[in-house]
This record gives sequence, structure tokens and C-alpha cells, in this order.
Amino acid sequence: MPDTFYALTPSEFYDLIEGYRLRRQIEQQERSYFVSWIIAPHVKKAIPPDVIYKPLAPRREISEAELAKDRAYFMAMDRRQRGGETD
Repeated sequence: MPDTFYALTPSEFYDLIEGYRLRRQIEQQERSYFVSWIIAPHVKKAIPPDVIYKPLAPRREISEAELAKDRAYFMAMDRRQRGGETD
């Protein structure tokens, strides 16, 4: 695994992160669905899964400045690995 990690390009790395976030989001949506069914007999009015999931949903988007900073970092790391300039 470590060899494969270091061989990733920045875009592949971001794809892995996005895949992880998507899997986590789907798992949280499934949990909120089952939690709503589990608590349904114990409350007067049923609570929809969306109400349970909303606090778990991602709230923050990555800004362009953060993306540019990350891109510069990974490009510099790539140059160092290839034997180019160092910072």
C-alpha cells in the first residue's frame, strides 16, 4: 500500500478522497433511515430520515484558494520526487 500511495497523481488522490466521502455519506444516509424506523414506535410523530441525516451532512465546500494551495503542494511534492527543484 505505501508504494501505491506515493505513486498516485494528485487527481487520483483527490478521487480516492471523494470516493471515501461518498461512501461515508451513503452509510450515514442508510443509518439515518434505520434509526428513524427504530425510534418510530417510541415517538408520537414519526421522524423522517432527512431530519436525522441533516446534522451529519457535509456543510462545507472547499474554496478555490484551498484547492490552489493543495495543488501547489502536490505539484511541489511531485517535482521533488522526480528530482527537480526543491523548496
